[in-house]
Amino acid sequence: MKGEKLPDPATWDQRVTSRLHLIPTWGDYTLSQLSADGFTLRKRTKPGHGWIAAGGGGRASGFGYVGGVSGGLSFGLRDFWEKFPAQLDIRGAAGDAAEVTLWLWSPEAQPMDLRQSSSVGAERPPQMSGEPGNAYIRTAGRRS
Repeated sequence: MKGEKLPDPATWDQRVTSRLHLIPTWGDYTLSQLSADGFTLRKRTKPGHGWIAAGGGGRASGFGYVGGVSGGLSFGLRDFWEKFPAQLDIRGAAGDAAEVTLWLWSPEAQPMDLRQSSSVGAERPPQMSGEPGNAYIRTAGRRS
């Protein structure tokens, strides 16, 4: 919990060391901020195994670290919670090499909807269409 290196396992009580293989090694993590209202954290031991809920809250910082007491890599996405739906994935952290993916649009989010959400402001006065240098293109009505 403090990030300090543990003593050599040879110095531990044998009741502990003989059962180390029973302790799960969490290698994959996913931090998802799918709305401004909350984030979820999930973990699993390895690909093909089930995901376990590991916490959640309101606004995630979007910061992560992969490594050990002798060094590692820290990473993050500035204003993570404000950029929802964002996601941070860590894979293979229990092994010698890990992979990190910072998603600007979470694959768990609904597809981005690019349709116009309102008709307000969609129509411009007729004198605006067709004028030289005007970037507006009239898409409805009579075309000349």
